[in-house]
Amino acid sequence: MKTKSGDPKTVIRPATQRQGGNPKNVIRAATLRQSGDPKTIRAVTLRESGDSKTVIRAATLRQSGDPKTIRAATLRQSGDPKTVIRAATLRQSGDPKTVIRAATLRQSGDSKTVIRAAIRRQSGDPKTVIRAATLRQSGNPKTVICAATLRQSGDSKTVICAATQRQSGDPKIVCAAAQRQSGDPRTVIIMCCNTEIWRGSQNCYT
Repeated sequence: MKTKSGDPKTVIRPATQRQGGNPKNVIRAATLRQSGDPKTIRAVTLRESGDSKTVIRAATLRQSGDPKTIRAATLRQSGDPKTVIRAATLRQSGDPKTVIRAATLRQSGDSKTVIRAAIRRQSGDPKTVIRAATLRQSGNPKTVICAATLRQSGDSKTVICAATQRQSGDPKIVCAAAQRQSGDPRTVIIMCCNTEIWRGSQNCYT
């Protein structure tokens, strides 16, 4: 996990994550850039090199001049060239408690493969949290990369935390660290667990 704060132009580049079994199968963690406008987070293209045509374009998550607007871009799967999952524009209402949960996006190549966008936003609060949900890859349905909390704050202490991304060569090793909600620091939102229960002070949700 690399964290830099204070500089609004801080760029955190998660290292390239390799998936075992196929050395060519690379998922490049998108560069998360925090631009001059602290409300703007651009997630860049995630390319899967096993198939040169396979591109999962991470939707540009833009918090524009109007903080109620979130545009999720097109997610295209090359296994079936006709398969396009267009993430529609997600609008957030004026209620800061409004949570927009992006519905499960299913990938047609493998019916068990699920890409969960699960963009959960609470606006009107400088502690806005955008949680990137579990990205499941079909090459090995047990392989889970859990992207952790992306936290955007309204002050110079802005921190984008790229969370622990575990590669499940052993399906029991799939536990993402507890993700706490800013409204209540004691609230644990998500713990990604597989067959093994992580024993700690928080509850484990499968």
